Amino acid sequence: MQTRKTHRQSITLPGRYIFGTGAGADAILSDLSPGGCRIDGGDPRLRDGAVLKLQIAGTGPFRAQVKWAEDDKAGVIFATKLTDDQFDRLAEKHARSLSGDDETGDGNWPSINMPHRFV
Repeated sequence: MQTRKTHRQSITLPGRYIFGTGAGADAILSDLSPGGCRIDGGDPRLRDGAVLKLQIAGTGPFRAQVKWAEDDKAGVIFATKLTDDQFDRLAEKHARSLSGDDETGDGNWPSINMPHRFV
């Protein structure tokens, strides 16, 4: 059994992942830590060892690699850990979305304007 190097928090945020320069896919990202997160999406390309880029609640892209994939979920690690500041801002977005005090003001996920391709 492998143990995590960092504690994951129950933070759930909207996200988007992309492989190479192909089309992206929307997903729900959860169990966020500075070192990685879980993707709920069900894409067959999410398999062990796959390299991708993530947008997390409109921020990023963050390079990541799939460490495990099972059913419609996958665990990824970030190539570079999130800084404390990045992690705190994402946690704040999570708290706002739960309270209904997010950017849209209607209790839904924050509006995300993400490019179809990363540069």
